[in-house]
Amino acid sequence: MKTRKLNYKTFLIFIVFCILSFLGYINLESAVINSRYTRLPILQINWITIAIALIIITPVIFERIHLGKILIPGYILIISLLVLLLIFGERWGGSRRWFSTPIGGFQPSEFVKPFMIVLYSYLYSHGVDSSKSSLINLILTLPVVLLIVLEPDFGTGMVFVFTFIMYYVIAEKNKRRLLGFFILFLILILLVYTFGLKPYQKERITAFLDPSKNPDTYYHTQQSVTMVASGGLFGKGYQRGLGNLYGYIPADHTDFVLAVFAEEEGFFGMLFFYSLWFILFAINISIIRKRSGMKKWLSLGVFSTFFIQFTINVGMVIGLLPVTGLPLPFFTYGGSSTASNAILIGILLWSSLNNKKRLEVLSSQY
Repeated sequence: MKTRKLNYKTFLIFIVFCILSFLGYINLESAVINSRYTRLPILQINWITIAIALIIITPVIFERIHLGKILIPGYILIISLLVLLLIFGERWGGSRRWFSTPIGGFQPSEFVKPFMIVLYSYLYSHGVDSSKSSLINLILTLPVVLLIVLEPDFGTGMVFVFTFIMYYVIAEKNKRRLLGFFILFLILILLVYTFGLKPYQKERITAFLDPSKNPDTYYHTQQSVTMVASGGLFGKGYQRGLGNLYGYIPADHTDFVLAVFAEEEGFFGMLFFYSLWFILFAINISIIRKRSGMKKWLSLGVFSTFFIQFTINVGMVIGLLPVTGLPLPFFTYGGSSTASNAILIGILLWSSLNNKKRLEVLSSQY
């Protein structure tokens, strides 16, 4: 019985993770330099250490457990946590998104991301009829999205919607069903915008479409775009960005943390940042194309989750998309998001491993 074999993709994924995490850490150091959050970088080091452990542990777990046995109790657990969060969660800014714990905030929705990817992947890799698998996944997704939107956390809810759509588009072969699905989806978007969004969420969209109507709401985006543009080709230098030093932009260690990096490192720094993500996405797509079964579907889920978060956050920072409050993986401060992203990287590492005999035997159990 042969053992698993690492390859260059496995090492590249881990190296990209390490570089992004390092850049995120030093950027966080700069982002909080003149604020009351100066202790966050020290906490982030602890979370990065935990993340590395999770990356190593996750592939081992995926090889040793039967995923099908944990899906039902796992789903009951995440739904229970999301319900309890609405009742007992820490209230901040009119929302309840995390539980307060002795080691910091615990945000359940972040850990729902890898779980739902496993759930989708298992059902699609075992379902005889992809349409039935899609229907089951849709039924299981709706309560999750509803509970997260009620927090309210519309941005994270969008992540699950986008991920489900990616799975559905790849799995569904009937073009008429695809067309019908997108028509229904557009109708749903209109209904959600009309009846489901809170006033401040609508203001963000209208401010994006016409800043003159809501200048106060557009303020964050305007400052962010100014900081990005002021970086020029080479940037203003580490911890020398005026927008950051003088606090021109709020949430510069969370939602708009990339604006700090762009101002200090400039065009070439951003080009390096984009290149790292391009490498990660290219490897991810390669794994999707070359793997089958669970590994293919899991890789698709990881790609979808990272892609939507990266695209929305970057688009928000450079003024191409409305503000949604979605974190940038590996850059935005947060223990739950760091741990969740590490699990996703661990899943991708497991999917990248060569299919030796021992892995094929274990995969056949799924």
